[in-house]
Amino acid sequence: MTYTLVALVVGVAAAIQAVGGFGFSLLAVPLLAVVVGAKTGVVANGAIGLGLVALMASRNRRGVAGRTFLIASVSGLAAMPLGLLVLTKINGRALTATIGASVVVLTWALARGLRFSDSDFTDAVAGLCSGALATSTGTNGPPLVLVLHGKELEPSAFRATLAAIFLVQSVAAFAAFAIVGRVTAQVGRVALAGYPTMVLGLLAGERFAARIDGPRFRRIVLMMLVTSAVVSFVGAWLKD
Repeated sequence: MTYTLVALVVGVAAAIQAVGGFGFSLLAVPLLAVVVGAKTGVVANGAIGLGLVALMASRNRRGVAGRTFLIASVSGLAAMPLGLLVLTKINGRALTATIGASVVVLTWALARGLRFSDSDFTDAVAGLCSGALATSTGTNGPPLVLVLHGKELEPSAFRATLAAIFLVQSVAAFAAFAIVGRVTAQVGRVALAGYPTMVLGLLAGERFAARIDGPRFRRIVLMMLVTSAVVSFVGAWLKD
């Protein structure tokens, strides 16, 4: 029963990410934590998510915005140690709530017409914020999503660029898990249970995504950003 629930959660989460370009961890981490425990759930999510973004990046590699990918990836990796420092020095509840509030404000601004300039500076800032958040809270998607959405990229380029950046960050994060001994046999079993439905969810999500035009896609992304902010607030409330 446990592994059946894992498979269901992973399949739905993968379909959501295939449609919007992000959101897998947003759904999978809290539910996997309930099903298999928080420590196993987080690491297993990393293992499955790594496979998911690898597939998405390989299947959409021609759509990647190359310069944005390079700048955001390098700056993100550079900021990961900062995220670990923040994790040890700042109250987790306050940090998570602040992230949620920031996402709400920026999402509202985007809905009202805010657009980020297509510059190396904005790409670097998004990468720095995302990398720091990846190792402090795990919510590394919103900074990149906000910047790419503000540039009004085509849906395919949006998803491909996010997948490529997430792949670099996921490899680094999972390597860190392995170094500190968090990759256990139980993590492997959970990952194996999730991988088949991850692939099915990805394929189903891609079929649905192909029918979504640019304006509707941007509305979906805004709704997902709001959802991520709500989850941040709930997570902050539940933190010890």
